[in-house]
Amino acid sequence: MIEPPRSTCQSARIRTPDITMTRLPVIAVVDDDASIRQAITSLIRSHGYAVYTFSCAEDFLHSLYFEVTECLITDVHMPRMSGMELYLQVREKDARIPVILMSAACDDPNIRNARLASTCRVLAKPFDDARLLDSIVSALEPRARRAHRALPPAQAL
Repeated sequence: MIEPPRSTCQSARIRTPDITMTRLPVIAVVDDDASIRQAITSLIRSHGYAVYTFSCAEDFLHSLYFEVTECLITDVHMPRMSGMELYLQVREKDARIPVILMSAACDDPNIRNARLASTCRVLAKPFDDARLLDSIVSALEPRARRAHRALPPAQAL
């Protein structure tokens, strides 16, 4: 039997979502910079996620997508409502949505405190694609475990 060639590309080592899940995990991206939103969206969609983008925190909080979001990726420094304020609003509304904060200034005391929360991850800008994807997979692991536990037991043939 002929073996398929092994991939030697960098992306082959990136963790990808569990394909046994019944639907695509929904990721929301909130950033006031359109080019950042587009770059993150392209990357995430190419790895099998459903992605919705918002240019401000308020739009996300008042959208229908808030209810179905399974991971939120947001910039910390945005006009009107910051990513940190958005994180706190999300905690008040639904403590189960994991949040990934992106910031060039990770030494901020509020960001350090958020990092201690089990539902929050902080990515220092600039970051590489693999690190963002690993953060998403880690954030979604509790969801995958819940989905796996909800499956009926396998029946013997």
